[in-house]
Amino acid sequence: EGSLLSRLASRMATLAWSVCLLMAFAALAPAQTFYDTARVLMEGQRLRFGANISCDQCIDIVDVMIQVDKNETARAELIADVNATCPKLFPTSKVEADLCIQFGDDIVNKLLPFIDKQLETLAWDARAVCSNFVPVCKNPCCSTNTIPEKLRLSLPSDGNSMFITWTTLLNTSTHTVQWGPAGAGPGDLPYSSNGWSRTYTFGGWVGVVHTAEMTNLKPGTAYSYRVGDAAGGWSDVWSFSTLPSNAGTAERPLRIIQIGDMGYANKSDNTVAGIIAEVDQGNVDLILHVGDVSYADGDMPHWDVYFLKIEKISARVPYMTNPGNHELWYNFTAYKTNFWMPASAYSDHRMFYSFNYGGVHFAQMNTETITDTANLDDQQRTWLRADLENRPKNALFTIATGHRPFYCTTGGAKDKDCVTFAALLRSQAEPTLIANHVDMVITAHMHGYERTYPVAYGNPTAQNYFMPSSPVYVVNGAAGNRESNDNPHGNQPWSAGTHTSDIGYAHIRIEKGQLHYEFLVAANRSVVDSFTIVKQ
Repeated sequence: EGSLLSRLASRMATLAWSVCLLMAFAALAPAQTFYDTARVLMEGQRLRFGANISCDQCIDIVDVMIQVDKNETARAELIADVNATCPKLFPTSKVEADLCIQFGDDIVNKLLPFIDKQLETLAWDARAVCSNFVPVCKNPCCSTNTIPEKLRLSLPSDGNSMFITWTTLLNTSTHTVQWGPAGAGPGDLPYSSNGWSRTYTFGGWVGVVHTAEMTNLKPGTAYSYRVGDAAGGWSDVWSFSTLPSNAGTAERPLRIIQIGDMGYANKSDNTVAGIIAEVDQGNVDLILHVGDVSYADGDMPHWDVYFLKIEKISARVPYMTNPGNHELWYNFTAYKTNFWMPASAYSDHRMFYSFNYGGVHFAQMNTETITDTANLDDQQRTWLRADLENRPKNALFTIATGHRPFYCTTGGAKDKDCVTFAALLRSQAEPTLIANHVDMVITAHMHGYERTYPVAYGNPTAQNYFMPSSPVYVVNGAAGNRESNDNPHGNQPWSAGTHTSDIGYAHIRIEKGQLHYEFLVAANRSVVDSFTIVKQ
């Protein structure tokens, strides 16, 4: 299956590249140039043809394509040209000539509108088309060659360490993190560790991602740190604090911010500003981002924009993620490369994993496939059962997360997400979640906020949250992205509380036997819904 999908993806990319150039030349060039271009493409000489096209020329061509798509007269003339030209290209084969005509019609009436729509919704710009479909454009990640940018912290599965990941344009001889007591300057960081690097080139991205680990950290301690290389240069000095040993108690609650579906553009500005303000105040121990991280959608520079946007959060507080469907490009390569989540014996690429933090066990699921459908495969279901059965016996709460919802009410009776895919995920994992007494399942994907009563197999098991016998499900994908938000209907027997389309984020506060959850409107940080799960 993987090999077949890879071949299919490769053929689709080649086709898109070819048709973009073919139709642009058909619109702009003399007939003979069009014939020659078509022959080259038909013969499969993609590289030889593409070598003569620069990034700027490709961008100009894409812009012309969009202008043609918006002009009905131009589109009609283009179709007429294709109808006249294809028989000349294939004078001895009516089948091939008819296929050529259909091919041209599909380009004008399907491909051009598709590209136009993507551009208008900010999924791509012309450069992104020429970085992915041709590809001839390169997209440097960074403003300097080797000075680290875009720092993001992440946690191990357990223990007293912290991972730090950063980006540079070029690789460096070492991948070093230096750390020491809070307030220490660049020359006073006594501990150091060398890490590793990796990269990818899909979408024309040019850069290197580095990760290193800070070890033997003491509980309840503030640290300063910087990353980089002696020859290549260093980042600014940042700081973070480890959890105190009494985190999760009434004296020191565990404080989490949960977000989902947050994009790089201005729709998330209020959410990011609100979270930064809370990090500034020292009120955040952990970020949970349950999928759809950045909305780059294959436009790789948007990952860089996003990481710069959240750096004042992610460089100071561990930032834990799930993959979402908007990360699926190139089999989630950008996601896998840019984040360093805990390892799992069942997942080579850290797409699903678990970790313990502040007395809470987190099971982070991957609900995604490269075909933009929901699924928890056999390997992951095996992992989930084993993980939950072997989690620490003294865990205060168990929280499971994943991008796509198990229960939601956005959309109609035939909605694929809240009906078809949600039912599939429930059939695959709900027995395990119930049998292992998971307290809360947090998802996103739907661009709004809603919650359920405790529910099992479609039936509410209580109308409150006192000592629930089944999980509570929260959908919160409301952090702000280019696709805007929707208000869930809240019209099922298991639906509970407020549902809203407001852009916002959530607080989770855990203290002793209580888990408090509240959803805030990002614009003014007002609380529009809250509830408390009580276990003791």
